[in-house]
Amino acid sequence: MQALALLQAIRARLDAMAATLRVPPPYLYIGAAFSLILLLALLLGTLARLGRPAAVAPAPAPVVAPAAITQPAAPAPQPAAPAPQPAARPAATPAAGPAAGPAAGPIQAELPALPASAPLHPGTTYVALQTTDGQAIAAQVQDTPTASYSAVVPPSMAGFVTQGGKVRYAYSLYFQAPTAGPYLLIAQLSGGRSATASIRVDQRADAVIALDRTYSALWNSGQPPQAGQAPLHLAAGLHRLDVTVDTDATTAGGATLDLYLKQPDAAMPAALVPQWTAAPTPNAGASHAA
Repeated sequence: MQALALLQAIRARLDAMAATLRVPPPYLYIGAAFSLILLLALLLGTLARLGRPAAVAPAPAPVVAPAAITQPAAPAPQPAAPAPQPAARPAATPAAGPAAGPAAGPIQAELPALPASAPLHPGTTYVALQTTDGQAIAAQVQDTPTASYSAVVPPSMAGFVTQGGKVRYAYSLYFQAPTAGPYLLIAQLSGGRSATASIRVDQRADAVIALDRTYSALWNSGQPPQAGQAPLHLAAGLHRLDVTVDTDATTAGGATLDLYLKQPDAAMPAALVPQWTAAPTPNAGASHAA
């Protein structure tokens, strides 16, 4: 009860001081509490310093003469133990794996040359017009000095397709690899129509290059081409390309596919020169494909 009366008296005095100083009472309470804590801390620090005993210097230790130290006799040398030799390991035997099949994408193994089934005609390509699911419509052998193909319907085939519909142009050609070694096949798809292109080598099932280009009329003639490339390891001799281009059937302004080949040790690729086993179709006449 006395402590409560004392606290009430202190509070009354603080309230009177707050009214005099025109300060909110809580601020004065906080200041009084902070002052009290500071005073207690100073008092406790002073008491701690007064109660600490003075440091007494230790008495010097007596000096004792060191006793004579007798060195033990050195042990007789022991013969060195032979170093342990690792146990001989049996030679590793490679695990048998499945035989490698045709690889998709770039071809790492060397492709052997193909036998020529008939005399070849340089600068010619077999061109077939097909439906997009591969059904034959018409075909002919065209005069093509280089492997640069414009996917437009020849006049001789125009009666077999619907203008603006989807068609497939299938190009088959041979080319010569003068020496064995690494080659680089390059394809460039351009032109005024959207198109997809696929290229296979030596009648393998997997395409080594696949292109998909969407044409936009907003570019006018400035839309860049789409390019792709595939490294090939070829034996010297004859090799074959089978190319498909799926696009719109049109007689002008179609998609264009250009093929280039970089030979071993060549600084730059060159336009690929196609060959086929037949001469160009007379008067560019189309023959119905079987």
